[in-house]
Amino acid sequence: RRGRSEEGRVLTMVDRVSTGVSFAGLGAVTGYGWGKDALWNGLISSKPAARLIRVDEDGSDETGWLARIPEGGDPDDGAALFTRSYLSSCREAIADARARGWNPGKRVGVIRGTIFGDGYAFREFYRNYSGSRREFVGILTSTAISTLMKENDFHGPATEVSTTCSTGIVALLTAKMWIEAGMADDVIVSTTDLSFTPEVLGGFV
Repeated sequence: RRGRSEEGRVLTMVDRVSTGVSFAGLGAVTGYGWGKDALWNGLISSKPAARLIRVDEDGSDETGWLARIPEGGDPDDGAALFTRSYLSSCREAIADARARGWNPGKRVGVIRGTIFGDGYAFREFYRNYSGSRREFVGILTSTAISTLMKENDFHGPATEVSTTCSTGIVALLTAKMWIEAGMADDVIVSTTDLSFTPEVLGGFV
């Protein structure tokens, strides 16, 4: 969130780096588990979140080191692990920010960065599609963003960005531009990707 002193100078969390924005809260769902505590504990353990697993289903012995998110989250958020992990991490970040004194501005935007999105759900959808439009809408990545904005009564811009390896930084830069342009007072930024399917991994291993 951007703030200004009486002199109008942009205030930041780090005085030497004037980015015009600061981070108010953090949430995480990673290969280490659910929640930011699991992330920190995993990092200080010096052990990788990745595990050696078989990545193909054609009977071959092809393996790769992959960090996979374990099952978890609120069942009421739906069957898709992608949606549950996205909503869980955002809720944790919002709760963390509020605990630190954050009060949402009038316009709160939401940006999510993703590359392949919910590879698991789309894979199952095309294999077992029943013809239900509701089933299709449920796995669209924009549905979870709308859910987050509705449950928090956020009124601001919302979008999704996808720029392969630079997705995370582009999401942050887009949030910065929104704030500086006056389009939003605060922005919830997340990156979510569940793409470790044989079809995707086949191009990398």
